[in-house]
Amino acid sequence: MLECPLSYVYPWPAQGRADRPTDEDEVADVAIRGCRSIAELYSEAIAELRLANRVSELRLFIRHDPELEDVRATVQVDPVREGFEMAHVHVPTGLAARTAQLRARLLLEAVHGLVGRLSVARGWDAAPLEGCRRQVLDRGLEYRWSSTPKASPDRRHESRAEFRLPADGYGRAAASIGCGPSWIRPTRPFRSGTRGRWPERAPIRSWP
Repeated sequence: MLECPLSYVYPWPAQGRADRPTDEDEVADVAIRGCRSIAELYSEAIAELRLANRVSELRLFIRHDPELEDVRATVQVDPVREGFEMAHVHVPTGLAARTAQLRARLLLEAVHGLVGRLSVARGWDAAPLEGCRRQVLDRGLEYRWSSTPKASPDRRHESRAEFRLPADGYGRAAASIGCGPSWIRPTRPFRSGTRGRWPERAPIRSWP
């Protein structure tokens, strides 16, 4: 199997719409959403380390265990048989009552711990992993992304999309419109999955 750097920490199952649970279990749903932002930030940092591996993804299976009092994380260290590294994160019932920030901190420590355990099994230098953890904390546990500005046909204005994923796991997207150094943001955010364009006489328009 060809080697490739480990570059993506992926909470599973994939998160769906904001008005529908990701998991039928309410506690697991909260945990999966709470792990989203830290996983994106941790992925950005770990990708830069270019840790040689057989697969690029570490997939996290998150489950609710009412018998637990603390978050427990384990990682599969045997040779990879699937198309991804596999880890399990089990969360207690009390996690749902914590604040979004505290939930994210607890999940970050779980993720960081299991990646450290995986580093021992795969022969990586574990020291740089602390930088991945520090990046998540320095960014306030919130993932942010902005698109490249797009000029209007007359070149007088620019627009760009902005996205943020806070610790609660609910993404926010908006369009900003600028003229020179000044930018404004419409009161209505982008709908999920929309794209923007510059029409002839209106500032911006979006559609599904």
